[in-house]
Amino acid sequence: LNLASGFLRSSESEEIWSRGEDGVIRPVEVNSGRDHFINAKGKTSPELRASVETYVVAQWGVVREGAGAVPDELESYLKKLSMHAYRITDDDVDALKDAGYSDEMIYEITMIGSVGAALVGLEKLFAVLYG
Repeated sequence: LNLASGFLRSSESEEIWSRGEDGVIRPVEVNSGRDHFINAKGKTSPELRASVETYVVAQWGVVREGAGAVPDELESYLKKLSMHAYRITDDDVDALKDAGYSDEMIYEITMIGSVGAALVGLEKLFAVLYG
């Protein structure tokens, strides 16, 4: 492996990692998947999904710039999702429905929050290896 032009490359010159738009080092495929989750057409806005992901990673002590605050009614749900997802109950989901979120919106919020929580460790590892 050698370092060239800001990317770590294998002997076949394939990119192994890159910096995302947020400046965080991740595997190329992970950056692509994360961007897709945030920017894909859906019932929630890309801005909300970016805010959710930023909020979730902040629960793990990682600060990201650029995303807005999450709506107050999401905070309790996202705190559980971030650290203790197994504790989420029907009551938590019902509270989001009562606040006006559809099943599709809750699914999208849950997916991007889960992606954010999963990426924290991977991003820290890549920062140590390639940062």
